[in-house]
Amino acid sequence: MNKRGRQPFDSTIDDVRRLPQEDDGVLTGSAFHFEKGHPIIRKMMTYLASSYHPKEWAYSGPAMIQSVVLKYCRKKLPEPTYPLFLCPEIKVLPKKYLYPYKFADWKRFFLTNVSSSDPIFESYAVHPYNKLSKKEPILVGSDQLYSQIARVHCPLTYAHAVADLEVDFF
Repeated sequence: MNKRGRQPFDSTIDDVRRLPQEDDGVLTGSAFHFEKGHPIIRKMMTYLASSYHPKEWAYSGPAMIQSVVLKYCRKKLPEPTYPLFLCPEIKVLPKKYLYPYKFADWKRFFLTNVSSSDPIFESYAVHPYNKLSKKEPILVGSDQLYSQIARVHCPLTYAHAVADLEVDFF
């Protein structure tokens, strides 16, 4: 990240559109983009090198991101107004763009007959919470929400899944 710059993701998020960041009173860093060599990336690397706690997800994840970004921007966590600009080059958008559903609602991805006004259709990415949903089948060719998302936003992968319909999920 520091050498080349890029847009990392929480590994369980599927990109649906080009994305912003998200917020719910905590800057999680689930998706962000910085240019090569950005000082925030260097500060995150330094923080992790000196304070890494591998068994404490939040300590090395959301808590670290929030601490580093707020110190860099010399701010306290502001009241959410969107888009939120913490400093000139850092913009945070509402969580609906990355997390339209709370983790407790993960099963919604596998429902059928979802309304076109569902918040998922405003999202830039979807987070099916793989730890919870990993055994849930995605029914290729159905009107299941996750299948619809795959058909529209991952057409090549979806076409291969349809071609291999001996198996009714992928």
